[in-house]
Amino acid sequence: MADYLIDTNHRNWLIDPGHPFRARFIARLRAGDTFSTILPIITETVFGFSILPRAARNWTEWHTIRPSLMLLPLDETDALEAARSRWRYAARDGSWRR
Repeated sequence: MADYLIDTNHRNWLIDPGHPFRARFIARLRAGDTFSTILPIITETVFGFSILPRAARNWTEWHTIRPSLMLLPLDETDALEAARSRWRYAARDGSWRR
């Protein structure tokens, strides 16, 4: 079993029943893997699919998928640590200088 974090790179693929990512997501759920996300990703996802012509269908798909996602609680301490980690990785490879 594995734990995954759903971020903005994956969010819209979850509500597309024909997308290969959705099929892999369902297969991994059935295998016992867990998926988590954070509130800003839910906000972006719901806003993004709500403005599309197929919004009603997207809402139906979202209600199917959402119970499978664990919502991670975040606070300022988490945000600061994420920023520090990002800086450490960037400083290591020099990407913050670009």
